[in-house]
Amino acid sequence: MKPLNYFAAKEFGTVLGISMKSLRHLPLLICVAFLCPRQIHSQSLTSPQSVTSGISLEPKSTVVVLGDSITYQAHFTEYLRTFFDTRFPLESVHFINAGIPGHRAADAIIRFDQDVARWKPHAVMVMFGMNDGGYQSMHSDNRFSDFQKNIRELIARIEQIGAEAIILSPTPFDYPTSQKRQVDETYRFRGKAFASDYDSTLGDYAKWLQQFAEQKHLLFINLHETINQRLNSKRSKDASFTYTPDAIHPDPAGHLFMAYTILNELKPTRYELLDVTFQHKETSWLASSQNAQIRNITGDQTKIYFEIKLESLPWRVPIQHTLKDLRWKNPSNAAEMFEELPIEQEYNRSVLKVSGLSNANYRLTCDGKRIGVVSQAELALGVDLERLKQLPWSQQAMEVAMLNRQISDEVVRPLRDIASQRFRLIHEGDAELDRFDRKQSVRINELKRKEAEIRSHIRERAAPNWHQIQLEEIRLKSE
Repeated sequence: MKPLNYFAAKEFGTVLGISMKSLRHLPLLICVAFLCPRQIHSQSLTSPQSVTSGISLEPKSTVVVLGDSITYQAHFTEYLRTFFDTRFPLESVHFINAGIPGHRAADAIIRFDQDVARWKPHAVMVMFGMNDGGYQSMHSDNRFSDFQKNIRELIARIEQIGAEAIILSPTPFDYPTSQKRQVDETYRFRGKAFASDYDSTLGDYAKWLQQFAEQKHLLFINLHETINQRLNSKRSKDASFTYTPDAIHPDPAGHLFMAYTILNELKPTRYELLDVTFQHKETSWLASSQNAQIRNITGDQTKIYFEIKLESLPWRVPIQHTLKDLRWKNPSNAAEMFEELPIEQEYNRSVLKVSGLSNANYRLTCDGKRIGVVSQAELALGVDLERLKQLPWSQQAMEVAMLNRQISDEVVRPLRDIASQRFRLIHEGDAELDRFDRKQSVRINELKRKEAEIRSHIRERAAPNWHQIQLEEIRLKSE
């Protein structure tokens, strides 16, 4: 098979830029005299050795996500990309989407040089199985043994190029939903013969993948099990509930849960977004900060003013998952899943604690805009600022999420469509491939430029800014 001459690094596929800094804790407790403002630097990790602890990913490394149409959908890779863009905005780790609809592990071997090796990746996420089983029962033919052989070869190829494999199980197949949809004339898989126990087949595939990963000492992420557990819990209250409206492809909520599950296993080195404490004693403020800088602190026991600059932005996902007419016709429900999952507590926790203020309610404003009212008791215990979605850095993070959606809509899937078209020509000979390459080169260069432009906007919007915070007393009526 002739190598794809325009798949060169930084030319084809999407680079899901990810900025990552690993953190070394630096003790910081600075006493700030009243009316003598100084800048409070953050307690953070610097000079990173790796950016994740579940697998040793270094800054500026490349990760290829190799899969089928579920990878091609691009939602879970987009959500991961947005997390890293906002959490680690100063450096980049590149995620390459290498999904092609309908593909099996055997197909990935054929396109390995073009979609994987050419990028010289540090790690490769491998997710196959949905198509490999043929939607039939486990022992109906030799598909399982073929799958095992092809996965072993894929992992061997990954090892040969010096990359580390991350094995993802296939996601669940929803047989009950497939049967309910058979009466729907718009159903893409109407009339297709699915084995009633095909999800059990995928469960067996997942079990073998886990055993294989353990033998090879590789990171394994069981999406099949975790999604089914959540699905069964939902169906105990609503029997018609599904994360896969067409029985195969997860909807945006399912993709966000996939991204969340993967992120938990990757274990990024920066979890907490912000932790700031102020303590008023006599005429002075004691202030400490983690993952933020503070400066220009003034005030007394009835008010406090300061400027703050976070090192990172919160993780956000767009309300509308796409602006295109995608073939899956899924609802825009990722934001609902975002609220269901403990993302705010685990990844967006932003605590502001202020003690020593008078017993009153306090008006919180940021950059002159009223955000909300909090009590002295709440401030003494610690207020989670990310629950107040009107904060400018939260809105800034949403802009990054929408720009990443634009990359998925306008770059990732169009480029993978070209890859899919080319794959179908591999048996036509080098001359046919050359003609295809020449024909598509202009379009690919256009998509390259578009991605570079959007990535430039992302880098600009992902960079945290200085903001002015004010807490001013609103006296209680009893006083």
